[in-house]
This record gives sequence, C-alpha cells and structure tokens, in this order.
Amino acid sequence: MRLVLLSEGFAGMERELRSLEKLNKDKQEAVESLLDYLGKNKERLHEAERLAAGRAIGSGLIEGACKNLVGRRLKQTGACWKIE
Repeated sequence: MRLVLLSEGFAGMERELRSLEKLNKDKQEAVESLLDYLGKNKERLHEAERLAAGRAIGSGLIEGACKNLVGRRLKQTGACWKIE
C-alpha cells in the first residue's frame, strides 16, 4: 500500500482497498473506516508529487529540528528553571 500511495496517490489506495472483498465483517469495517478517513483527507495525500519534486514527505526533519532546538534550550549552560 505504501508503494501504491507513493506512486499513485489516493486513487491507487482507494482502488487497492476496494479490491479487498474477501475480508470478514470486522476487517471490512476497518477498511471502510480507513477509506472514509483517507477520502476526507485526500487533498493532503500528494506524496508522489512531493517525491517527484525532491521534497521530503515525512515529519522526521521537523521532529529532528524540534528535538535539537528544544534540547539545546533545556540543556544550555546556566539555565535556571522555576516552578511557578
């Protein structure tokens, strides 16, 4: 599914998920719930275009930057923290 999302976007994901016909009731409900969620957020699922443009698709860069910035702030020499 990841490869389908990265190469075809939401349309490919929807096609592949709808092809899962032989699931039990619980699993089919989960697939329908996922399709509903993805359908409401399909304007955000442009990973293929982002990759083609050379842009990152994960949040790892942002998480890493936050970790470094917050970590430096918390560990800086002479920092004093008070509880109000």
